Amino acid sequence: MTRHYSNTAVQTTITSAISDSSTTIPVASVSGYPSVPFTAVLEAGTAQEELVEVTLISGTNFTVSRGIDGTPAQPHSSGAAFAHAVSARDFKDIQDHVGETTGVHGIANTSLLATINGSQTLTNKTLTSPTINGGVLTTPTIGSFVNAQHTHTDAASGGVISAQWWPPAATMSGTFSPSGSFSEVSSLALSFSSPSSWPSGATRIAYHLHLYLTSPSASGSLVLDVRDNGSSIVPKPNGGFPVSSVPSTQYGAMAQYSWHGSLPSSGSHSVRVYLRYDAGVDITVVGGQFWAYLI
Repeated sequence: MTRHYSNTAVQTTITSAISDSSTTIPVASVSGYPSVPFTAVLEAGTAQEELVEVTLISGTNFTVSRGIDGTPAQPHSSGAAFAHAVSARDFKDIQDHVGETTGVHGIANTSLLATINGSQTLTNKTLTSPTINGGVLTTPTIGSFVNAQHTHTDAASGGVISAQWWPPAATMSGTFSPSGSFSEVSSLALSFSSPSSWPSGATRIAYHLHLYLTSPSASGSLVLDVRDNGSSIVPKPNGGFPVSSVPSTQYGAMAQYSWHGSLPSSGSHSVRVYLRYDAGVDITVVGGQFWAYLI
């Protein structure tokens, strides 16, 4: 327990004699004394000197532990001097703390404290906007990849790839039924402004498109075209994703398209998705997501 101290405690006297086993000491005044516990001395500088620890103040009575810090408990006469004091243990505690490596500041297991230097494993900690330079994150929980940036070593080429999710993904709402000619899926458009310079290491942009389809009444191919400011940016816009005829009560397919392209030029961009179903019948797109990231 922490001991307390005061610079204003007034030396006083005991008002009745006490034996060497008395634990209550009546005094003339308690003016200026600190909160308990604190150290006091009886008859300092004499052969009867005794250190006590005050554990309770009640009126002008001190409840004490007798003969502390190596001093003997002794009887004291009425009128004996009583004063607030420090003793060897106060200075020893400080030096012990300086040299201590465990069990300090009331923490029994100091391995639970985060250290400034050296290696350490942290468990169940929340890092808010951290900057992580090097090292390995083992099975982290990532709240969101929006505007997240990371780098990693490409084992195949030995180079470093800088990747950044950009821009935010577009998610389709409502339904859409293309047939015969290219029609725009307006809710999957990505609109953004390219920066004047891209992050260091970024050389291309990767696009990913997922579409969820209902079953058509006839087999055919779902053809994709994606246009940036009106110009196609897919490698083969005339290629098709085959969709088989299956019962109309089920979703017929999940169409997935992925491709790489050059970094968009500086300025505003509107990347829009166009679909065509070449079977002479409608196919309904009931959901989808379109996103991109730098590589």
